[in-house]
Amino acid sequence: MTKSRNKKNDLLGSPLPGFILLPAFKVWREQRGKLGVLAWRRAASPAAPASSEIAQAFISLPRPIPKAIIGRGKERVLQRQKLIESAEASEPSYEELLASFSITGRANFARQIPDGPPPFFGGYGVLDDFIKLADRPDSHILAFAAHWGPLGICRHRKSWTHSLAERSIVNVRKVCAPLGADKSKGLEGWEPLDIWREYSRDARAIALEAIELKNNRTRAKDRVSPLFARVAEWVRTAATPLATFEDRDDQLPWPCGFGAAFGVSGVHQILALQLLGIVAGGRELAQCSHCGLPFVVTGHREGARRFCPSCIEESVPLRYASRDYRVRHKPKAGL
Repeated sequence: MTKSRNKKNDLLGSPLPGFILLPAFKVWREQRGKLGVLAWRRAASPAAPASSEIAQAFISLPRPIPKAIIGRGKERVLQRQKLIESAEASEPSYEELLASFSITGRANFARQIPDGPPPFFGGYGVLDDFIKLADRPDSHILAFAAHWGPLGICRHRKSWTHSLAERSIVNVRKVCAPLGADKSKGLEGWEPLDIWREYSRDARAIALEAIELKNNRTRAKDRVSPLFARVAEWVRTAATPLATFEDRDDQLPWPCGFGAAFGVSGVHQILALQLLGIVAGGRELAQCSHCGLPFVVTGHREGARRFCPSCIEESVPLRYASRDYRVRHKPKAGL
C-alpha cells in the first residue's frame, strides 16, 4: 500500500468510480480523561473478520468461514486438479472459491459498490448496520470501524470533509483534518465514541422519518422540508466528488461508454449517499416488525410483516410463523 504523508484530502482513501478503494485500518479503544475514544492507525493489510458473536450482529462485516465449508472446498479443489484436462470439469463452486482465497479459515470480502445508477453506491448493508450502533457496546463500533474505517471526526465534531464543502474562492478556509491526524501526517488519529452514537442516532431518525412520510399519503409540510434539509446536510458535509471515467467504444449507444460515478473515499460518504438513496432515490424502506429498526428492502417480501436481514439470519420469522400456527390451531374453548 502506498501511504500518503502530506495530502490531507487523501487521509481516508482514494476515490475510484465503481469501486471502494478504502485503506486498511487498525482500531482500538482508548480513554482520554473521561472520554472514551476510537483510536485508528493506517495498516498494511485489512483487519481480520470480527468474532462470530459480533459479526453475526452485522450484515456488512466479513465473518469467519466455517471450517466444514473450507474443508469441502479443498476436497473439490483436489478433485478439480485431477479433472483439469478432462471434459468433465465444471465451473468452480462457491466453496471452492472460498477455499482458494481463504487464509487460516478466513476470507477477505472486497468492499465493492453494487451495480446501479447513482445515488445507489456504497457497500451493501453499511447503513443498516450503522444505525444500530447507537445502542450497541463499544466493541461493535470498533468492529464496524475496523472494516469500514473511521468517520474522520475533526475539531468541529464533524467529518473533516465538511471543510471541503465550506471552502470557496473568496473565503478559502483551511482544510480540516481528523483529530490527531495533523501530527501523524494522516497515518493515525482518534475520534470520540459518543460522536459515533450521535451520527448513528441521526441516521436512524432520518430513515424512520422517511419510512413514515413515504408510506403516508398526507404529509405535513413542516416535516418534509426539515427531513430533506437533514439529508442535504449529510450529503453536503460528505463532499463526495463526482469522478468521470471513459471506456469508449464507438459501437456502443451514446454516450459510447463515457460515464460518471461518485468517488467514494470514506465511510461517511457511503452513509450520506445511502441516506440520499433511500430518501430521494426511490428505494423502498421498511421497519422491522421485530426489532423496529429501519432497513432497505432489496427484494420481494411476502406477508404483512417485514423483517430486517439481521432478524432473518436469527430465524425470527420462523418463530413468528410458529406462534401464528399455534394460535390458528389452538383448540376452541368448550370443544
